[in-house]
Amino acid sequence: MEGLRVIPTWRHGRERLYVCLPDGGNVAWYDREAARVNVLSDDRRDEVLHALAPFLAGPVAVGPPPVPTPAELARLALHPDDDLAPNRPGEALLVALEREPGPAHRLRPDPRRRALAAEQATGTAL
Repeated sequence: MEGLRVIPTWRHGRERLYVCLPDGGNVAWYDREAARVNVLSDDRRDEVLHALAPFLAGPVAVGPPPVPTPAELARLALHPDDDLAPNRPGEALLVALEREPGPAHRLRPDPRRRALAAEQATGTAL
């Protein structure tokens, strides 16, 4: 059990306690909101629970990380028009500007042109 460290962090808006090896590798994490200990290596389960014992309040679920549901995977997937792999950066804005160029004389420049420049700069950086 020597060497396991408990490190409190905030990740994706949730407070978690990570259990790490001396080299920094994660062994498990405890999600306080879900009251769940996610163990990556089942052979260290008892060591992880012993290290987390001072931080646990009440019953907790213990096991491997949950598998995402198809609905969660669909929520994380990009729409084909938004994915930069098959599309050039700013392609949708270029099409919109070609279809509706906007008035020729304006007090302020078209905000779509600024968004286009930002997307192209991001695409160049990536």
